[in-house]
Amino acid sequence: MRLISGGLAALAGGCGLSDYVPRGPSLSPAASARWLDRGVDPVRYTGPARSPLPLPPFQVFSLHYVDDIVIETTSPRWSMHEYARVEVGDRELWIAKDSDRDGVQTVTADLDDIASWLPEIPVPRVSGPVEVSDHSSGDRVDVTVRYRTPAGEDAEVHFAAERSARLEKKRSGSTFNHSQQAAAVVLDIPHRQLSGVDASVRYDGEPARIRRVLGLVPVAALLDQTQAGFAIASMQLSPRDGGYAVRRPIPGEAWNTRSEELWTWEGEGDSGALRYADRASAWSYTFADGELSGIEAGPPEAPALSVALSAPLPDLRRPFEGEVSRAFALSLGGEVRGHGWIRCRWEGEVAVARLEPEAPRWFAERPLETRIWATAEGDVLLRTRRVPRD
Repeated sequence: MRLISGGLAALAGGCGLSDYVPRGPSLSPAASARWLDRGVDPVRYTGPARSPLPLPPFQVFSLHYVDDIVIETTSPRWSMHEYARVEVGDRELWIAKDSDRDGVQTVTADLDDIASWLPEIPVPRVSGPVEVSDHSSGDRVDVTVRYRTPAGEDAEVHFAAERSARLEKKRSGSTFNHSQQAAAVVLDIPHRQLSGVDASVRYDGEPARIRRVLGLVPVAALLDQTQAGFAIASMQLSPRDGGYAVRRPIPGEAWNTRSEELWTWEGEGDSGALRYADRASAWSYTFADGELSGIEAGPPEAPALSVALSAPLPDLRRPFEGEVSRAFALSLGGEVRGHGWIRCRWEGEVAVARLEPEAPRWFAERPLETRIWATAEGDVLLRTRRVPRD
């Protein structure tokens, strides 16, 4: 979340605090067209398909918070707290997201089966009460949040601010190091409110100081924010009539989330779309002759995230020669928020897809690698992990 602007932005950049400065798109429309306009070498396949339906190379996600409260304190334990209003089924509730100094972000929510909520985003979770006294009215958010942090502190947070009606000119923002172990993320922040904010935090009854950037700007803000990108994954995909039965994680693997999903196939032969949607999550992978040509995530009627490719990715069910590279551009909120490369190859019996973002910086710092292989039982196992940057 980039929070400061104007003259302070220049100072922040000089002091290594550029994470707080708003940015524009990673590519303009013209630059995006040039980025994706590349010559394409044909894929030389060397074997038959090892699954009846095309396969995705990565798990994508998109998550929107209309009200997202962001606060930093001078606590040596926490780098940032976030409190977001979300809808879960027919319920509306507030969740707490606490990021430690290593960037591990833990979600606390009053959900009994929290491991199955948004399972495509496998961050640590804690099921526990998040009590909210809500005195909001009209465009003013006014809440007091009480909950126990993942470190066992009884926290009390008060926050009040007007929602901003001004559309930001620069809507891209840094992810800092938050959830760096779990996802490669870009942000769209069309509205942010920094002025007129009243915020306070207590840990175990003791007041905490709100951190100030350069000793001047308190880090307390109200955002309208969408987070989207690619996540680490552990999935078993079992072919079923009309799609895949998907189980998270791969049996026997330790994981922060779990679920059983049915991804449906809409198409003829190897051309069509592999889709999934419920009340909280939705994504779609489009294929032509088994080769991936586009990705979307978010509500089917208005997806927030879309990924365009310089040419379709190879069919990952079929062995092929050498390494195949494709440029990609990830759009969020109508602008390109990140771009880079996807490189595919085979290693023995395993298909490998590597995501290599180039920009923005916080996106480029999180390359991912997927490994896909078939089992003797006819299932497909897909595992995506964060890997070092070359």
